[in-house]
Amino acid sequence: MKICTLKSLIVCLSIFCFMLKANAQEVHDVRFFPTKLYLKGGHEVKLFNNYYREKFQSDFQQDFFASFFQVLIGTDRNINWGIDLKYRSAAIADSPEKFLIGFPLSNVSFSEGNSGLNFRRAGLSAIGPRIKYSVESKLGSISILHAVYFPTLPDGEGNQDFGFADWESLQFYNNVFFERNIDDRSNIFFDLGFHFENLGGYLWNEENGYGQLLLPITAIYNFYPNYKSTLYGMLNLSPRIGFSDGGNKVDIIGGAFSQIGLGAKYFITPKFEAELLYTQFFNFGANSSASTFNLGFRYFRN
Repeated sequence: MKICTLKSLIVCLSIFCFMLKANAQEVHDVRFFPTKLYLKGGHEVKLFNNYYREKFQSDFQQDFFASFFQVLIGTDRNINWGIDLKYRSAAIADSPEKFLIGFPLSNVSFSEGNSGLNFRRAGLSAIGPRIKYSVESKLGSISILHAVYFPTLPDGEGNQDFGFADWESLQFYNNVFFERNIDDRSNIFFDLGFHFENLGGYLWNEENGYGQLLLPITAIYNFYPNYKSTLYGMLNLSPRIGFSDGGNKVDIIGGAFSQIGLGAKYFITPKFEAELLYTQFFNFGANSSASTFNLGFRYFRN
């Protein structure tokens, strides 16, 4: 299965490389720099789809699909603001009947399921505002992003009909972006995160509450073969601290996950960009393996 996945990745990157060669003589640069802010009248509309698939040696499989619709609007000050919507699908199966069990985006309860699909839960799971601002630095370009997600999926953490799909309480995301050019064709990008998930589930529940803190660190090397295209490699390390309140005491649960990936971006038009990304987790042990498949689209106006 991993061999097939790698072959598919190589084919996708080959197609991108063909497009790069076809546009190699162009000189007008429309590259996107994630630390930059939009001025008044400018905006960005982005759709990013992430499919996470984890497979166990016992054939047990769990899949999570998340689709983020994000809007960011420029102002005449050093700040951008916007809104996020998250659509989520979650599914598990003892003996999966197909490769991606998270599709189609429909609900299948435990009573309707079988070994090929135990359950599937899908729906709009969160909505919330975001703000982004820049910080002056001589080292490189720096910006900071804050986003708050309010849950919208009833019983998202599970009930008698469905298993876990998404958090039922507040999620608070903070990210510091750093970017520095290496030369005319490459740069490095770092994303340092400070994420609280299910915050109210731990702070305000009298018992059986759970919340977690993630500290993701992402490093990306970008290579620009021409003005329309980007090839990149990424490494992500995400330490995690969970807080479980059983009523009598609080248990602290530590852990981490790591992934490595290859991606490509291509400007279909000067203001419309498509992105492909494949990542593989590498610290899950011998009993399971996990990977993500990502497809994104971004329209912007400066």
